[in-house]
Amino acid sequence: MNNMKAIYVRTSSEDQDGASQRFMLANAAKARGWIDYGIYEDIGESGINTSRPAFDRLKTDVLAGRVREVLVVALDRIGRSAIDVMTLMNDWTRAGVVLVSLRENLDLSTPSGRFLVTVLAAFTELEREMIRDRQRAGIAAARAKGKHLGRPRKVVSPEALEEITLRRAGGESIRGIARALNLPVRTLRRILGRQLRVAA
Repeated sequence: MNNMKAIYVRTSSEDQDGASQRFMLANAAKARGWIDYGIYEDIGESGINTSRPAFDRLKTDVLAGRVREVLVVALDRIGRSAIDVMTLMNDWTRAGVVLVSLRENLDLSTPSGRFLVTVLAAFTELEREMIRDRQRAGIAAARAKGKHLGRPRKVVSPEALEEITLRRAGGESIRGIARALNLPVRTLRRILGRQLRVAA
């Protein structure tokens, strides 16, 4: 599939299914006249991870010439630091690949787009560092006041716990049970992990 077009979706939490990203990218692809394109998805994969299954496949296909245009919702979907983004941009530009990012309104098929991505990537990294500094200061201040940090854990009723056990014993998937009981996947994994420790 030479000269294939592709969209890339990444969520950092397993509780997010990427539907909103797919919707925005599908509309953008349609507006650009794309009829057929590949979809690469990493669900529950932090951008901090340098290796992500779908992204690794996308990079392989790009460098092999099987993908020539890539659409993403935002630059932070493909990298969490200016160095990551710029390394990728340089590799893909050399390979003749066009990257389009919707949030930043970037089109790297143009010289102005390539220049602007350098500036934005640097500002994105600066902003992230400032946010981290504020978060660290906020956490330190809260701890100094003796406040409990973190979200309260979801309370699950005994009836729901019994249903979880029965469904799991019947071979139902964790995601299926989570959807049926309207529970976050992370909460369900914690419950099942606790049940295994008690059984042991």
